[in-house]
Amino acid sequence: MKSIVPYKIALLCFIMVLLEGIATVLTLPFTNDKDVVLHFLFVFLVLLVVFFEKSHTYYAILFSLIFSIMIDILFTSVLGVYLFSYTITLYAIRIIMKVFHSNFFVAMFMVVIGVALMDHIVYLLNKIILIHDIAWNDYIVDRFIPTIIWSVIIGIIFYLIFGKRLERWSDKKFGENK
Repeated sequence: MKSIVPYKIALLCFIMVLLEGIATVLTLPFTNDKDVVLHFLFVFLVLLVVFFEKSHTYYAILFSLIFSIMIDILFTSVLGVYLFSYTITLYAIRIIMKVFHSNFFVAMFMVVIGVALMDHIVYLLNKIILIHDIAWNDYIVDRFIPTIIWSVIIGIIFYLIFGKRLERWSDKKFGENK
């Protein structure tokens, strides 16, 4: 039973990529336009770092490499922007998690910090390679704040669905009993 857990997580990651594609056609409250980006996969990967990872495993980084390139291919015009930003941000969260214990408040803090850092990296990379010319103030008001609000909402929902499940899967996979 231990060997099936990574496949379950991979399937969930694939579903998150599909949800991001479906969500792009929705008009959401708290938004001026369709500028908000719902980072289903990234929020799930942050929860994976918080509740599943051990000090010697890199599942979130591996799934980030695999599925963020899918996001780049499917939804963006430049390959590697989300690949780089997801992976770097998850690695930073992984380092920060060495100081904290896994619980709801830490998970939501990591979601906010992670989405903020990742979204700023995406903004800056797109600005550097001239994909857009959005002013910083417009970016913060029109995209960043609604993205953070929706990421926290998604994080709470995902915590309720996956928080304890990821801890159980971690115990099964790595054989630790509490």
